[in-house]
Amino acid sequence: MKNYLPIILLTTLLLTACGERDNQNNTTEQAKSSEESSQASESADVTTYRLSIPKDFSEIEIDGMEFYYAAEDGSSVSLNLQPKDAAFSQVSAEQLSAVLSDAFLETYEEEVMITNHYFTQKAICNYSAYQYAISYELQGNEVMQIMIGIDADQTYTFTYTDLAGTWIDIFEDSIKTITFIQ
Repeated sequence: MKNYLPIILLTTLLLTACGERDNQNNTTEQAKSSEESSQASESADVTTYRLSIPKDFSEIEIDGMEFYYAAEDGSSVSLNLQPKDAAFSQVSAEQLSAVLSDAFLETYEEEVMITNHYFTQKAICNYSAYQYAISYELQGNEVMQIMIGIDADQTYTFTYTDLAGTWIDIFEDSIKTITFIQ
């Protein structure tokens, strides 16, 4: 079951969704098309984003995901894109925790106790953003996650999932490399 847990977690996160390689890191770079937004934007559209993906993570094609990389232990790094959300600045840890708890209950018929580690609202590349770090047990597996939401031309949600308990420091380093180019 542990091998399928990342895909299951990914499905849950999709339900709640508010490159080049070198020897040390995979770097993923995706070009974004410039689209007109129906809402006025204070910033120009994102044309490219970049971040470092930890080595030993391999890309897996998953419909509906911008990208999904997984390690052999099932840990993962993914990106989900959603239309811009006018209520983005009002997102809180309590709201995210409630939405995730409801999704786990609906999907797995299991009440999941989410432990909040931190929630920040610090801009990334001059875009409104949040970082939300949590841990929980799901189907007997300890899970640690960091979700980064960025309100740019779309809502970008990067999700780092650690199933081995060994990736968080490496994930924190990867998060520092997230860059948007206009």
